Amino acid sequence: MGGGAGCQCASCPQPVTCAPAPTCAIPLPCPSATDYAVPAAPVESQYQARKGSYQQVFPVVQPVPAPVPIAPPQQNAPNVPRNVIDSFRALQSAISASHKSCEDYFHQRSIVIHGIPELPTNALPSERQADVEARVSDVFDALGVEARPWAVFRMGKMSETRPRLTKVILYSRSQFFAILEKARSLRQMSNYEHIFIRASLTEAERRREYDLRKEVRDRNQLLGHKQFVVYRGEIVKRFIPRKQRKISWNVYPRHILNLMEQRNRLFSQLDDPLTSDKYRNISEELEKHIKKFRAFKDKKLSRMSSQSLFAYMRPLLNEQNASQTIYDDDGTKYRTEQEKAEVLAHYFASIFRTGQ
Repeated sequence: MGGGAGCQCASCPQPVTCAPAPTCAIPLPCPSATDYAVPAAPVESQYQARKGSYQQVFPVVQPVPAPVPIAPPQQNAPNVPRNVIDSFRALQSAISASHKSCEDYFHQRSIVIHGIPELPTNALPSERQADVEARVSDVFDALGVEARPWAVFRMGKMSETRPRLTKVILYSRSQFFAILEKARSLRQMSNYEHIFIRASLTEAERRREYDLRKEVRDRNQLLGHKQFVVYRGEIVKRFIPRKQRKISWNVYPRHILNLMEQRNRLFSQLDDPLTSDKYRNISEELEKHIKKFRAFKDKKLSRMSSQSLFAYMRPLLNEQNASQTIYDDDGTKYRTEQEKAEVLAHYFASIFRTGQ
């Protein structure tokens, strides 16, 4: 029996259209002959009653409502200007980058002191701690730095041969820099000349410092003297001039003066210096350096102002300073050309003799 189609029973002489079947697909019985006497309204109410009983037995499942979409966090955020959010994020990243952990924060304010005496092993721990704190305070007083350490403690195992290192954690970076700046002055104090203060280093920093010191030591050994040092994690020369040295054109450089002294010494020591290869080599080397110095001087003078050029040429135009002064063994000076010629003639006459 299908819903909505005509049905024919043995007891009913006329076909009757049945009502549509409910969604549960359960067949309904055909109406009997007595049912024809019932008006249409009661039939419909009877159907509604039966439908309600079916729904009680087989409840209709209601569809699940669609989930409500959740807005992203930026849409639910309060109305904050964009520049404020960017500034806050920049500040947050700067803070997290500067202090990655609590250890880094304290590491930037920590120093290590070498050479502070230590009480014997039979002393009480409280006595040793009080002693090292008092000695650290004495060192700070000697440096003239007002600093109260946040923590003071010894590092490593106790030894009877030498005292352990002392680590000091300070409250501020200003105290940290003030102590390191004045630590070198302890070498001039008789009571603290054996104490050395440095910044606390990590294992990687200590390895790098060791490599730098080794490289500096190798360089200085090749040069034969101490020229390079380690300064702030870099290798630099020991003496760095603050200002460029002014060149005096009236005086030869030191290397030319040394060659002149060496040539004069050979001239006075050798019996026949003009035939000596060593004297000839020194003379050629000296002449080469003098030519190089004069070429460099002319190049610099061409770039000078007229006032500086005249100041340089004025003493050269003087007759007494135009030529080099000659000195004899007694220290007498000969400036003019006539005086020089007479003293040179007397000198050559005393050395060279005419053949008999």
